[in-house]
Amino acid sequence: MGRFSSSLTYTLSTVLALLLVSFGYSALKKYRLDGSSDETAVNLARATYTSGMADSLIDSAHPAFLRQVSPAALQSTVSATLARLGPLTAMTEIRGAAQVPMLTYPTQEVTASYEINLLFGESRATLFIDLITQPGGWQVTAFRLDSPLIYN
Repeated sequence: MGRFSSSLTYTLSTVLALLLVSFGYSALKKYRLDGSSDETAVNLARATYTSGMADSLIDSAHPAFLRQVSPAALQSTVSATLARLGPLTAMTEIRGAAQVPMLTYPTQEVTASYEINLLFGESRATLFIDLITQPGGWQVTAFRLDSPLIYN
């Protein structure tokens, strides 16, 4: 009985240790992915609406997104937005995060969604941006700016 109990204790301890390591790895991965996706979303918004050039957005676009919206249409939309609202002056709030499952495998794609409140002078707008991980980093799968002034 003592030998069986010792074996069972060892097995349960090993399983528990593996679970703790797995959850620790997942927590670290979530922390890193949240930080990198947040940084990507903010940098794309800043680069796009400060310079008026959609180059960084186009370079970071997922192929499926580019099948829906051409690079020329993205540049045209950015230019029209800046002509209507003026250059970006501030980012006031960022909501969202990467959606990292508790247990992940190395090549698993992870998505992230953000809403970023922007100021263009006195005009307010909300940028909605969705991202997905790829081997080269984060890629944009959706990018939409909403502002009442754009539609008036």
